[in-house]
Amino acid sequence: MKEKSADPKQMKDTVRKDMAATSSVSRVLNRHFSEAKQANPRFSLRAFARRLGLSHSSLSEILAGTRRVSRRKAEQISKALGLAPDITIEFFEEFDSAGCLLPVPPRFRRRTLGEYEFRLVSSWHYFAILSLAETAGFVYCPLWISERLGISLAQAKEALHVLEELRFLVENGDGTATLTHRRLSSRDGVLDTAVQKNHLESLKLAQKALRKQPLKRRYFTSMTLALAPEQIPQIKELIRLHLNQVDSAAEAGSKREVYKLNVQFFALTQGVPENSNEEKDS
Repeated sequence: MKEKSADPKQMKDTVRKDMAATSSVSRVLNRHFSEAKQANPRFSLRAFARRLGLSHSSLSEILAGTRRVSRRKAEQISKALGLAPDITIEFFEEFDSAGCLLPVPPRFRRRTLGEYEFRLVSSWHYFAILSLAETAGFVYCPLWISERLGISLAQAKEALHVLEELRFLVENGDGTATLTHRRLSSRDGVLDTAVQKNHLESLKLAQKALRKQPLKRRYFTSMTLALAPEQIPQIKELIRLHLNQVDSAAEAGSKREVYKLNVQFFALTQGVPENSNEEKDS
Protein backbone atom coordinates (compact mmCIF):
# COMPACT_ATOMS: atom_id res chain seq x y z
CA MET A 1 0.00 0.00 0.00
CA LYS A 2 1.35 3.43 -0.91
CA GLU A 3 2.17 5.68 2.05
CA LYS A 4 0.43 9.02 2.33
CA SER A 5 2.71 12.03 2.15
CA ALA A 6 2.50 14.42 5.05
CA ASP A 7 0.29 17.47 4.57
CA PRO A 8 2.54 20.56 5.04
CA LYS A 9 -0.34 22.57 6.54
CA GLN A 10 -1.10 19.84 9.10
CA MET A 11 2.60 19.60 9.95
CA LYS A 12 2.70 23.35 10.63
CA ASP A 13 -0.44 23.03 12.75
CA THR A 14 1.28 20.30 14.76
CA VAL A 15 4.23 22.61 15.43
CA ARG A 16 1.94 25.41 16.60
CA LYS A 17 0.08 23.04 18.91
CA ASP A 18 3.37 21.77 20.36
CA MET A 19 4.40 25.37 21.05
CA ALA A 20 1.13 25.98 22.90
CA ALA A 21 1.52 22.84 25.01
CA THR A 22 2.80 23.75 28.48
CA SER A 23 2.68 20.28 30.00
CA SER A 24 3.76 16.79 29.07
CA VAL A 25 0.13 15.60 29.07
CA SER A 26 -0.86 18.40 26.69
CA ARG A 27 2.12 17.74 24.45
CA VAL A 28 1.43 14.00 24.10
CA LEU A 29 -2.31 14.51 23.54
CA ASN A 30 -1.68 17.12 20.85
CA ARG A 31 0.61 14.69 19.10
CA HIS A 32 -1.88 11.81 19.28
CA PHE A 33 -4.75 13.98 18.03
CA SER A 34 -2.67 15.31 15.11
CA GLU A 35 -1.65 11.78 14.09
CA ALA A 36 -5.27 10.57 14.34
CA LYS A 37 -6.41 13.49 12.15
CA GLN A 38 -3.74 12.66 9.59
CA ALA A 39 -4.93 9.05 9.45
CA ASN A 40 -8.61 10.07 9.37
CA PRO A 41 -9.36 13.72 8.49
CA ARG A 42 -12.95 13.26 9.77
CA PHE A 43 -11.75 12.39 13.27
CA SER A 44 -13.11 15.14 15.54
CA LEU A 45 -12.11 16.62 18.85
CA ARG A 46 -15.40 15.39 20.33
CA ALA A 47 -14.61 11.83 19.21
CA PHE A 48 -11.17 12.12 20.79
CA ALA A 49 -12.73 13.42 24.02
CA ARG A 50 -15.14 10.46 24.14
CA ARG A 51 -12.27 8.04 23.66
CA LEU A 52 -10.43 9.61 26.62
CA GLY A 53 -13.51 9.88 28.85
CA LEU A 54 -13.30 13.69 28.94
CA SER A 55 -15.71 16.48 28.10
CA HIS A 56 -15.12 18.38 24.86
CA SER A 57 -14.41 21.64 26.73
CA SER A 58 -11.96 20.03 29.17
CA LEU A 59 -9.98 18.41 26.37
CA SER A 60 -9.87 21.70 24.46
CA GLU A 61 -8.35 23.44 27.48
CA ILE A 62 -5.81 20.64 28.04
CA LEU A 63 -4.72 20.74 24.40
CA ALA A 64 -4.38 24.53 24.56
CA GLY A 65 -2.20 24.20 27.64
CA THR A 66 -4.57 26.24 29.85
CA ARG A 67 -5.59 23.31 32.06
CA ARG A 68 -3.41 20.75 33.82
CA VAL A 69 -4.78 17.42 34.98
CA SER A 70 -4.42 15.44 38.18
CA ARG A 71 -2.30 12.30 38.37
CA ARG A 72 -5.47 10.18 38.62
CA LYS A 73 -6.93 11.78 35.48
CA ALA A 74 -3.61 11.39 33.67
CA GLU A 75 -3.60 7.66 34.48
CA GLN A 76 -7.13 7.39 33.06
CA ILE A 77 -6.05 9.12 29.85
CA SER A 78 -2.88 7.03 29.57
CA LYS A 79 -4.88 3.82 29.89
CA ALA A 80 -7.36 4.96 27.23
CA LEU A 81 -4.53 5.74 24.82
CA GLY A 82 -2.62 2.52 25.49
CA LEU A 83 0.70 4.38 25.53
CA ALA A 84 3.99 2.63 24.80
CA PRO A 85 6.45 2.51 27.75
CA ASP A 86 8.74 5.25 26.39
CA ILE A 87 5.79 7.59 25.74
CA THR A 88 4.38 6.81 29.21
CA ILE A 89 7.60 8.14 30.76
CA GLU A 90 7.23 11.39 28.83
CA PHE A 91 3.49 11.59 29.61
CA PHE A 92 4.04 11.54 33.40
CA GLU A 93 7.21 13.66 33.58
CA GLU A 94 5.39 16.65 35.12
CA PHE A 95 4.45 14.68 38.26
CA ASP A 96 6.75 13.98 41.19
CA SER A 97 7.09 10.58 42.91
CA ALA A 98 4.11 11.37 45.15
CA GLY A 99 1.89 12.08 42.15
CA CYS A 100 1.83 15.86 42.69
CA LEU A 101 2.18 18.31 39.83
CA LEU A 102 5.60 19.92 39.58
CA PRO A 103 5.64 23.73 39.14
CA VAL A 104 7.70 23.48 35.95
CA PRO A 105 8.05 20.31 33.87
CA PRO A 106 11.66 19.09 34.32
CA ARG A 107 14.12 18.63 31.51
CA PHE A 108 14.04 14.90 30.85
CA ARG A 109 16.96 13.06 29.30
CA ARG A 110 15.25 11.51 26.30
CA ARG A 111 12.21 12.05 24.13
CA THR A 112 10.69 9.89 21.43
CA LEU A 113 9.42 12.06 18.60
CA GLY A 114 6.00 11.76 17.03
CA GLU A 115 5.75 10.99 13.32
CA TYR A 116 5.31 14.59 12.17
CA GLU A 117 7.93 16.03 14.50
CA PHE A 118 10.46 13.55 13.16
CA ARG A 119 9.58 14.36 9.56
CA LEU A 120 10.38 18.01 10.22
CA VAL A 121 13.87 17.21 11.58
CA SER A 122 14.68 13.95 9.76
CA SER A 123 17.68 15.31 7.84
CA TRP A 124 20.99 14.49 9.53
CA HIS A 125 22.09 18.09 10.11
CA TYR A 126 19.18 18.85 12.50
CA PHE A 127 20.45 16.28 15.00
CA ALA A 128 24.05 17.34 14.33
CA ILE A 129 23.20 20.93 15.29
CA LEU A 130 21.67 19.75 18.57
CA SER A 131 24.83 17.78 19.37
CA LEU A 132 27.01 20.69 18.24
CA ALA A 133 25.19 22.88 20.78
CA GLU A 134 26.64 20.63 23.51
CA THR A 135 30.26 21.27 22.49
CA ALA A 136 32.64 23.77 24.07
CA GLY A 137 32.86 27.01 22.11
CA PHE A 138 29.49 26.58 20.38
CA VAL A 139 28.36 29.79 18.68
CA TYR A 140 24.68 30.35 17.97
CA CYS A 141 25.31 31.68 14.47
CA PRO A 142 24.11 30.13 11.17
CA LEU A 143 27.40 30.94 9.41
CA TRP A 144 29.51 29.36 12.16
CA ILE A 145 27.27 26.27 12.21
CA SER A 146 27.34 25.89 8.41
CA GLU A 147 31.16 25.99 8.41
CA ARG A 148 31.47 23.48 11.27
CA LEU A 149 29.09 20.96 9.68
CA GLY A 150 29.85 21.60 6.01
CA ILE A 151 26.26 22.53 5.16
CA SER A 152 24.90 25.57 3.34
CA LEU A 153 24.05 28.79 5.16
CA ALA A 154 20.41 28.37 4.06
CA GLN A 155 20.30 24.88 5.58
CA ALA A 156 21.70 26.17 8.87
CA LYS A 157 19.19 29.03 9.03
CA GLU A 158 16.21 26.80 8.24
CA ALA A 159 17.29 24.15 10.75
CA LEU A 160 17.73 26.68 13.55
CA HIS A 161 14.30 28.11 12.80
CA VAL A 162 12.60 24.69 12.94
CA LEU A 163 14.48 23.62 16.09
CA GLU A 164 13.42 26.85 17.81
CA GLU A 165 9.81 26.45 16.68
CA LEU A 166 9.74 22.91 18.07
CA ARG A 167 11.41 24.11 21.28
CA PHE A 168 14.25 21.63 20.95
CA LEU A 169 16.79 24.45 21.08
CA VAL A 170 16.49 27.77 22.91
CA GLU A 171 18.72 30.75 22.14
CA ASN A 172 20.13 32.35 25.29
CA GLY A 173 20.81 35.75 23.74
CA ASP A 174 24.57 35.66 24.40
CA GLY A 175 25.68 33.57 21.42
CA THR A 176 24.92 30.29 23.17
CA ALA A 177 21.89 27.98 23.24
CA THR A 178 20.26 25.47 25.59
CA LEU A 179 18.95 22.04 24.69
CA THR A 180 15.54 21.20 26.12
CA HIS A 181 16.11 17.44 25.78
CA ARG A 182 19.13 15.26 26.31
CA ARG A 183 18.38 13.03 23.34
CA LEU A 184 15.73 12.84 20.61
CA SER A 185 14.87 9.68 18.70
CA SER A 186 12.28 8.08 16.46
CA ARG A 187 10.16 5.13 17.55
CA ASP A 188 11.60 1.66 17.08
CA GLY A 189 9.85 -0.80 14.81
CA VAL A 190 8.01 1.83 12.73
CA LEU A 191 8.29 1.75 8.94
CA ASP A 192 8.30 5.37 7.79
CA THR A 193 9.77 7.12 4.76
CA ALA A 194 11.32 9.87 6.93
CA VAL A 195 13.12 7.29 9.08
CA GLN A 196 14.34 5.49 5.94
CA LYS A 197 15.56 8.80 4.52
CA ASN A 198 17.48 9.48 7.74
CA HIS A 199 19.20 6.07 7.57
CA LEU A 200 20.09 6.53 3.89
CA GLU A 201 21.66 9.90 4.68
CA SER A 202 23.68 8.25 7.45
CA LEU A 203 25.00 5.66 5.00
CA LYS A 204 26.04 8.40 2.54
CA LEU A 205 27.84 10.27 5.33
CA ALA A 206 29.64 7.05 6.27
CA GLN A 207 30.75 6.49 2.65
CA LYS A 208 32.12 10.03 2.52
CA ALA A 209 33.98 9.59 5.82
CA LEU A 210 35.44 6.25 4.67
CA ARG A 211 36.94 7.93 1.60
CA LYS A 212 38.09 11.21 3.10
CA GLN A 213 38.74 10.93 6.85
CA PRO A 214 42.06 9.62 8.22
CA LEU A 215 42.01 6.46 10.36
CA LYS A 216 42.64 8.37 13.57
CA ARG A 217 39.31 10.20 13.13
CA ARG A 218 37.13 7.20 12.31
CA TYR A 219 36.60 3.51 13.07
CA PHE A 220 34.86 1.10 10.71
CA THR A 221 34.35 -2.58 11.47
CA SER A 222 31.88 -5.33 10.65
CA MET A 223 31.20 -9.01 11.16
CA THR A 224 29.23 -11.70 9.36
CA LEU A 225 27.59 -14.42 11.44
CA ALA A 226 25.11 -17.27 11.26
CA LEU A 227 22.24 -17.21 13.73
CA ALA A 228 18.76 -18.50 14.52
CA PRO A 229 15.96 -16.06 13.58
CA GLU A 230 14.52 -16.27 17.11
CA GLN A 231 17.75 -14.66 18.38
CA ILE A 232 17.11 -11.43 16.46
CA PRO A 233 15.19 -9.63 19.28
CA GLN A 234 17.97 -10.47 21.74
CA ILE A 235 20.66 -9.16 19.39
CA LYS A 236 18.70 -5.95 18.78
CA GLU A 237 18.50 -5.41 22.54
CA LEU A 238 22.26 -5.98 22.89
CA ILE A 239 22.86 -3.34 20.21
CA ARG A 240 20.62 -0.88 22.08
CA LEU A 241 22.54 -1.53 25.30
CA HIS A 242 25.82 -0.98 23.47
CA LEU A 243 24.61 2.36 22.10
CA ASN A 244 23.57 3.45 25.58
CA GLN A 245 27.01 2.54 26.92
CA VAL A 246 28.73 4.58 24.22
CA ASP A 247 26.38 7.49 24.95
CA SER A 248 27.21 7.35 28.67
CA ALA A 249 30.95 7.19 27.97
CA ALA A 250 30.76 10.27 25.72
CA GLU A 251 29.06 12.21 28.53
CA ALA A 252 32.19 11.94 30.69
CA GLY A 253 34.47 13.75 28.23
CA SER A 254 35.05 17.36 27.27
CA LYS A 255 32.85 17.73 24.20
CA ARG A 256 34.56 19.47 21.28
CA GLU A 257 33.53 17.48 18.20
CA VAL A 258 30.35 15.86 16.84
CA TYR A 259 30.45 12.23 15.69
CA LYS A 260 27.88 9.85 14.23
CA LEU A 261 27.64 6.19 15.21
CA ASN A 262 25.77 3.99 12.72
CA VAL A 263 24.80 0.37 13.34
CA GLN A 264 23.36 -1.82 10.58
CA PHE A 265 22.11 -5.34 11.23
CA PHE A 266 20.48 -7.06 8.25
CA ALA A 267 20.09 -10.41 6.51
CA LEU A 268 22.37 -11.58 3.71
CA THR A 269 20.51 -14.80 2.95
CA GLN A 270 17.47 -14.59 0.72
CA GLY A 271 14.03 -16.07 1.39
CA VAL A 272 13.12 -18.51 4.18
CA PRO A 273 14.49 -22.10 4.41
CA GLU A 274 11.93 -24.86 3.88
CA ASN A 275 12.48 -26.24 7.38
CA SER A 276 11.98 -22.86 9.03
CA ASN A 277 8.81 -21.80 10.82
CA GLU A 278 9.54 -18.14 10.11
CA GLU A 279 6.83 -16.50 8.04
CA LYS A 280 7.58 -14.32 5.05
CA ASP A 281 6.59 -10.67 5.22
CA SER A 282 3.38 -10.03 3.34
